[in-house]
Amino acid sequence: MTATLVLLLSLTACTAEADPARAGEVMRQADDDGFTGVVLVDVGGEVTVEGMGHEPDARLDIGSLTKQFTAAAVLALEEDGLLSVDDRLGDHLDGLPSDKADLTLHQALTHTTGLPDSLGPDTEPIGRDAYVERVASTPLEREPGEYGYSNVGYSLLAAVVETVTGLTYEEYLRTALFEPAGLHDTGYDGDPYWNLRGNGGLLSTAHDMHRWIRALADGEVAGRDRMLAPHVDEGGGTHYGYGWVLATTGFDTPLVTHNGGDGVSYAELLWFPEDDVVLYLATDSARESDEELATRLAGTLFDTHHVW
Repeated sequence: MTATLVLLLSLTACTAEADPARAGEVMRQADDDGFTGVVLVDVGGEVTVEGMGHEPDARLDIGSLTKQFTAAAVLALEEDGLLSVDDRLGDHLDGLPSDKADLTLHQALTHTTGLPDSLGPDTEPIGRDAYVERVASTPLEREPGEYGYSNVGYSLLAAVVETVTGLTYEEYLRTALFEPAGLHDTGYDGDPYWNLRGNGGLLSTAHDMHRWIRALADGEVAGRDRMLAPHVDEGGGTHYGYGWVLATTGFDTPLVTHNGGDGVSYAELLWFPEDDVVLYLATDSARESDEELATRLAGTLFDTHHVW
């Protein structure tokens, strides 16, 4: 995706107390409307998972929610003393000219490298070294430091994870993040190529994504506070952290969110940490109305109108 849409609850008729009973009608309506996918609602530890056209434990594409795992991998390596987010890309990747080599991991994490959004289709069979060579020959689209959503930056971060660890990107995620957090059904299906690796395409279940949020909430993920810090202003009242978008609701509480899709699959996660509410949905047959479902669901839970 080239941009991240973020839910902002309006100031009118809002209450900070979510009622899980309100979610049922929205999900029934979504089912009647032909939504195909999985929806998870957690209000204060009361968890409901509904599969519509799928089993509730279906493993579906999470799109750009993948970026939060890439960010967490970089921060775990920093905690282990193997790199710093202030490192240059050229400190870990060979063959980059100075305009790319001098870009930092922090800039890649916050979409401020100036690199383009993408360099080719997700299905193009391109390997890591060839991908880095393509980046090397691609002009920057904006001045470094300016915000501009870039999948390319996150693929480069995945390449850094591999060069630093000597493992594949997915092997490192599994050992450093997935297994410690109890995520047993998250990973790539086959061998995605480098236009997608690190920035999207992971498959997961609603239960695994819920376990991941619980691990974040419980402080079990290295660098969590830095992931959730509002590093860069996206405009429109939202900020980008590391792999997450940060916003403030109309009732002045934080919202942590991200979405992602490719025109077929779509996933969205909304986490209201102070309200102890998590909403997650994923579909493998996305329609425009499906991309508004999380908005409707959140508005219903909090009994408020909402705006994008």
